[in-house]
Amino acid sequence: MPITTHLSWKEAESFTPPPNSVLISIRDSDARRPFFKEGWVDILLLQFDDATEEDERHYSNPTLFTAEDADKIETFTEKYKHCDIITHCHAGISRSSAVCSYIHEAHGHTFALLPWTHPNPMIKKMLIRRLWEKLHGKEWK
Repeated sequence: MPITTHLSWKEAESFTPPPNSVLISIRDSDARRPFFKEGWVDILLLQFDDATEEDERHYSNPTLFTAEDADKIETFTEKYKHCDIITHCHAGISRSSAVCSYIHEAHGHTFALLPWTHPNPMIKKMLIRRLWEKLHGKEWK
């Protein structure tokens, strides 16, 4: 059974990918593109901040997670559902753990939520919503 796990930015840059592994790279809106070791089957690059709609007033112009981001993740994870899927964000706590939690629920990958992680609720909810809409062929209301 494939696994999914999450890493911090620093861990992801030094991580040697195991065979048959793909990477979902999530960086802040103002961050440089990370440098990764060779060997990934594929890499999905995304850029959005660790913010929810409620946090928007505390940030100056945050880039929020969108339905388009959710669609990119779903398309990528569906394509590589038989691979190990590694996800990273800045600290490896919120955005990446939300994506891993979704991959576990949607595709059955083995995943253990670590005690210090706090999946971003807006990201997880939007991913589940987009999957539901895809499966049912209609908009979630």
